[in-house]
Amino acid sequence: MKTLLIVFLLAAAMLHAQESPKTWEFNGDVQLRGELDGRDFYNTTYPSYVTTMRTRIGVTRTFGEKVTFFAQFQDSRTFGQGITTSAYLANVDMHQVYLRFNDVFALPLDIQAGRFKYSFGNERLFGNSDWGPIGRSYDGLLLSLDMPWKTDFIIANIHEVEKYVSNATPGSYVYPALRDSSVNMIAVTVKGKLNESNTLSLEGYYESDRKVPNGIDQQLARYTLGAEHNYMMKPFSTVVEFIYQGGTIGAKDVSAYLVSVSAAYSMGTSKFTPGIDLLSGTNPTELTKYNSFDAAFGTGHKFYGFMDYFTSIPANTGNLGLQDIFLNYDYAPENSPFLYSAAFHHLASAEESAAGESVFGQELDLTIRYTVTKGVNLFWGGSVFLPGELMKTRFAKGGSTELDPSFWSYLMIKAAL
Repeated sequence: MKTLLIVFLLAAAMLHAQESPKTWEFNGDVQLRGELDGRDFYNTTYPSYVTTMRTRIGVTRTFGEKVTFFAQFQDSRTFGQGITTSAYLANVDMHQVYLRFNDVFALPLDIQAGRFKYSFGNERLFGNSDWGPIGRSYDGLLLSLDMPWKTDFIIANIHEVEKYVSNATPGSYVYPALRDSSVNMIAVTVKGKLNESNTLSLEGYYESDRKVPNGIDQQLARYTLGAEHNYMMKPFSTVVEFIYQGGTIGAKDVSAYLVSVSAAYSMGTSKFTPGIDLLSGTNPTELTKYNSFDAAFGTGHKFYGFMDYFTSIPANTGNLGLQDIFLNYDYAPENSPFLYSAAFHHLASAEESAAGESVFGQELDLTIRYTVTKGVNLFWGGSVFLPGELMKTRFAKGGSTELDPSFWSYLMIKAAL
């Protein structure tokens, strides 16, 4: 992380000194959601009911046009956890805090350092994961260049094992030195318009986990390269994505991919969006290669069904990959605060299991959004999942694979302050 400090200090030194007014801005948002959870596929059990609340308060201070400071506190809690009057829960976090220098070197270059959120494109590879009670932030450095296409460079420390030494003593340092086993990520994203109807997004990142569990091979050294093309010519629009992963996981070579194609047709107040997502998997008989696609920093909730059976791929698919054939429908009545949505997913594995199974099942999601006023929205959602053979094997309990359809519902309010 020494590179982060050097670049950050250099940017500060190169800024033109100026006397400029200081301004303060405050913002915040609240997400309150109650969920009825019957996703275990057993009607003989009682569904659980849980209420979560996430509150964020942010403050921005600008120093002229050159320097911006931003800090955002977050409280995330599940109702009923605060059962004592003598202690606080460890649920408050500094969700974001950074300094940003604008137009460094008199160029369209911004440099930002600290803890920050970052999302790109449709959030397939980089997403905030804000559906959940916490969300995702990065510790690191962000360089943004806008000439002529928007280009971002990211250096992030995902997991640090080195301890901070406040007082240097002989016992503070291990000798001989141990191997660095931290986890880091570097990334670059580029987005621009080819013409009025076509937009192209390019993204790539490299993950490094330096642990050596077997004493020989590094835990993870994987690169990811992807492209997303968006076409829009009303009433039609299409999205085509291709992402490839290579490198190594332990002693295994990585070769994995994601292909996604969707097309939308708008007809008055309605929009239909059919599509298919294909995430490669690893054949159970494969011993030397790893073919399972892994979007470690993406927002899984947006894509493979709202019931969140597949937000941690490849673990949720048993490394078998995923095929998602879907159809989305949106209805937005004119001059109405309501938006009605429905989504159907047929979910199967990309590779058969050792038992020859390949179908996870079918999911139906229904959502209603009601805009109370600007910045305040009320949501209701309800979902049903019909389990296939793979899901029955995965959720089987007590030796029984006779699973019932599962269900899940929620009521949520989101307010931006």
